[in-house]
Amino acid sequence: MNPPVRITLEAEAQIREIDNWWCRNRSAAPDLFLDEMSAGFDIIGRAPMIGRLYRRSPITGTRRLLLRETRYYIYYVSIGSEVRVLAVWHARRGLDRRSVCNRAHDKVRRCPFWTAAAANCRRSKSTGAAGVDHLQTG
Repeated sequence: MNPPVRITLEAEAQIREIDNWWCRNRSAAPDLFLDEMSAGFDIIGRAPMIGRLYRRSPITGTRRLLLRETRYYIYYVSIGSEVRVLAVWHARRGLDRRSVCNRAHDKVRRCPFWTAAAANCRRSKSTGAAGVDHLQTG
């Protein structure tokens, strides 16, 4: 059985902000970001060790997976029987990712998974697709 993929509150806020920007500015493919993000969650859920180690993180074992089409990284860590998404940042972003990963790691609670619904970027809540369970920090 694949470990659940859980997302911190900070990572969820980043995903929403990125998706809002993507929908406004990428009218030819408004769902590409969420579609690729969902596929990335599926990949790290099935094979948590697939991402490259991110050694500059203060959290031992932090990995990152590049979403090739959108050029965003998913920063995550495999903890016990779950995969926890700490942050989602563009590959060209120059800010210090360590503080984000450190703050996001501490607390976790359940929240809904937002999926790409239609080309108009509406969102629909899902109860968890393909073993993906999203969480927030509190």
